Amino acid sequence: MSQTTTAARPYARAAFDLARQTERVEAWAEFLARLDALSEMAEVQKLIAQPGVDKTRLASVLAEAAQADDSSAQNFIRLLAENRRLALLPAIRSTFDALRREAENVVDVTITTAATVEDAQRDALRSAIEKHFGRKTELHWAVDEALIAGARIRAGDHVIDASAAGALEQLRDAVTV
Repeated sequence: MSQTTTAARPYARAAFDLARQTERVEAWAEFLARLDALSEMAEVQKLIAQPGVDKTRLASVLAEAAQADDSSAQNFIRLLAENRRLALLPAIRSTFDALRREAENVVDVTITTAATVEDAQRDALRSAIEKHFGRKTELHWAVDEALIAGARIRAGDHVIDASAAGALEQLRDAVTV
């Protein structure tokens, strides 16, 4: 586990807990997405990294740019700035989103196929995956011709490799042992 994720977790947890208590989870998710997008800008990254920058002023500018619509959001940005944690914004957002998916009983799944998949096949895969995990899914699709045929399904730590490339790799490993 990376140090960034470890450092971001308490901030994400606090934001998520506050969002749930105030029934504003979606608003906080959107707010954190805007903050994350700002933090990815080269100019903002330079400001965050500069030791001499007035952190209170930086927090104020970020709050305005991210449309922090309540005092809790503004205080959150101020706290990150004061603790020199603004660089953690991408990890905070990612962790917040993971907490939200967990609370909503949604599993994040990436399906990589060797070729583009038709809508009917996508629906069938979605149904099979939801049945397998017993949860709703948020699917992300990718194409990787190196798989040759089939698909690789990744849900958190679970990987189902039903690709020709995966089968060939297993065969190679079995033969070279």
